[in-house]
Amino acid sequence: MNDKQPGKLQWKINLLIGLLLVLALYVSVNGVAFRHYYRHNVLLASAYTKVSGQTVNLLKGLSAPLTVINYVSDSADPVAGLILHDVEALLDEYAYYGNQGRGKVTVRQVNPYADFAAARKLAEEYKLTTQENVLIVGYQGQHRILNYSDLANVDTSQLQFTGAARLVSFKAEDALSSAIQSLAQGRQTTVYFLAGHGEYDPDSDDRDNQGYSILKSYLERQNSTVAKLNLVAMPQVPADADLLICAGPKGRYNSHELTVLRNYLRQGNGSKGGRLVLLLDPDTVSGLEDFAADYGVKFQDDMVMAKFATLGQTKVVPNAIVSIYAEHPAVEWLKKSGLSVNLGPMRSLTVSGSVSPDGAATVTPLAQAPDLFWGETDYRVANLEFDAARDFAGPLDLAVAIDSASVGGGQVQLQGVKIVLIGGGQFLINQLLGPEQVDFFINLTNWMMAGGKPLGIAPKVPKEFTVTLAPRQTTTLTLVLLLFPTTGLVMALLVWFKRRG
Repeated sequence: MNDKQPGKLQWKINLLIGLLLVLALYVSVNGVAFRHYYRHNVLLASAYTKVSGQTVNLLKGLSAPLTVINYVSDSADPVAGLILHDVEALLDEYAYYGNQGRGKVTVRQVNPYADFAAARKLAEEYKLTTQENVLIVGYQGQHRILNYSDLANVDTSQLQFTGAARLVSFKAEDALSSAIQSLAQGRQTTVYFLAGHGEYDPDSDDRDNQGYSILKSYLERQNSTVAKLNLVAMPQVPADADLLICAGPKGRYNSHELTVLRNYLRQGNGSKGGRLVLLLDPDTVSGLEDFAADYGVKFQDDMVMAKFATLGQTKVVPNAIVSIYAEHPAVEWLKKSGLSVNLGPMRSLTVSGSVSPDGAATVTPLAQAPDLFWGETDYRVANLEFDAARDFAGPLDLAVAIDSASVGGGQVQLQGVKIVLIGGGQFLINQLLGPEQVDFFINLTNWMMAGGKPLGIAPKVPKEFTVTLAPRQTTTLTLVLLLFPTTGLVMALLVWFKRRG
């Protein structure tokens, strides 16, 4: 009995040592794998959430920490509901490759309806609402905010017929990487609102219904500095100007101001061409109409309106709604989503040709009001009726782009002019500004200030797989699918009856 005791003890010691060695090996392997691992997603459906080599090089070259906050709730947004999981998978890829470089990429998920404290803090800092779904990209004290509508092309046309939204293409990588690239370059864009003639005021209080302060906050969210500019005593447009906006002037510009603007458009600003947005309300004359005329575009002295039947009564409503869009990057999202935008009181524009001072500009009507609307030239009277002899029949051009800076479908930017003409600016005031109006205008300004260095990452198109079976194959498959479960059920019943017997 005593002779066997040492052997039994030795066996226990050997077993303990073996277990410790296995545990040490397990910890070591997992430690190495945690620090040096390789990711590979084998799912076919994930092909369009994988990042390109351009993005990998961009992330590995970051010299400071990058933060991406996914501020989203998919409860009421068909776009967010459709692409949320793809965006989350893409952000995982960004975190993985970003943490291999000198910088560090941190991704946070914040649901406004679940993470109340975090959402409230972000909403106050970036002036967000619980209805917005955005990516907040922060780098070295600067930030860009991307709407979910900028991350994909989604067909929502069937929603009104109780159908489902359909993903057309996923372009989140290009949007996110381009935002990171612009932040890494370390320069904010500067947007000037012209002042001195009764224009809408970006420095107004948010409670001022006629101000532009809320629009200003949206522009600042795009990493832009916003200021006012009075040209009366200015010899030239400031060198840091990336975009000029003239919104709803009530009075005329003098000859000096017009000369400064014309020189800016003709000569550009340093390495940049001139960039100007004109929003000229109905029943106003500012002298800026001549800039449009130089390119064959005329601001008409009319007011866009339509008749609507409400509660059995027909009313004339002087509000313009655009629902027809051009094939143009400034309105790409609106065209593919099928959204209509209420632009409020507007005047129509007439394009007579692509005539331009330098002969190189392209004139494109961006947005139109449909046939239902007309341009009323006698809009100051009480009884408003369409008169084919004097009024303008729909569809009506309400926004026009003039571009001599883009070639190759907009992929290459030259030192040329970009001008956007819009027949009114009241739709952007605090009282009327909504998500559709913001999307419309911010997409315009982003196109205007495109820096000429887009990454050009192609949108990913989801692959659809279909299986077509011959009638004989369909019959065979149906029999097989029915045979196996039926056979199992019969055998189970036989066993049950036999045991009971």
